[in-house]
Amino acid sequence: MDIYGALLTDKQRTFMRLHFEDDLSFGEIAKEYGVSRQAIHDAVKHAEKSLEDYESKLGLLGKSKRAGGEGRGSSRAEEILDALTKRLRSAGVIYNSDWIQAEVRRAIDTLHEADAPPESEDESDV
Repeated sequence: MDIYGALLTDKQRTFMRLHFEDDLSFGEIAKEYGVSRQAIHDAVKHAEKSLEDYESKLGLLGKSKRAGGEGRGSSRAEEILDALTKRLRSAGVIYNSDWIQAEVRRAIDTLHEADAPPESEDESDV
């Protein structure tokens, strides 16, 4: 979700967040949105499949893991973002690929921050 969530519809992102992050059941989400439990189930399963398809085609998650600690300014990260933007534009997947690129960049930066070791004020303690 962190990398490809921006490619989902607003409802898919919302339902995914409610189900996986807030731990609500399909029934609870359905009641809140006035739709059937099956509709929520289908939306979440479709979103999961979409995320898996994006990763299988674009491979950004695997690339970010292999890149190690490369930060936002790294040329490899920029190459990945440029490739994603070109693919989205050429495939006609989305008309606002700049927004997607910014969201992917934010997700990659967040992942790098989470993987970075904490900085120590006194390096002699290390």
